[in-house]
Amino acid sequence: MINFHFIIATSLFIFGLNFATDYDDGENFKQNGHYNVLWKLKFYSLRYIGEFWTRPLLSCPVCMASFWTTINYIVWQLYVANQLISWHNLVQLLMSIMVVAGLNRILKGFI
Repeated sequence: MINFHFIIATSLFIFGLNFATDYDDGENFKQNGHYNVLWKLKFYSLRYIGEFWTRPLLSCPVCMASFWTTINYIVWQLYVANQLISWHNLVQLLMSIMVVAGLNRILKGFI
């Protein structure tokens, strides 16, 4: 069974991380650009690992669902639910990734 508290928390975490790492250079960075708290994380990620690998880490909320849902699920299972990862949990993980990606796709249209 999918835990909807986990789905909503993961989706909010992804959108929060995406917003916190957002920045806009503008023409003159000091005058026209804006940057958020963790903008250097995305800036150096784009510089050193490229746009292709930055998308599932920081740039695209739909793409971020695969990486961050997996990380959050492992933490959730080991520390909150006190369970080891089994085949049943892997099916739940795959379903959770699809649900978080779908929810992020719907929410991306509103934000």
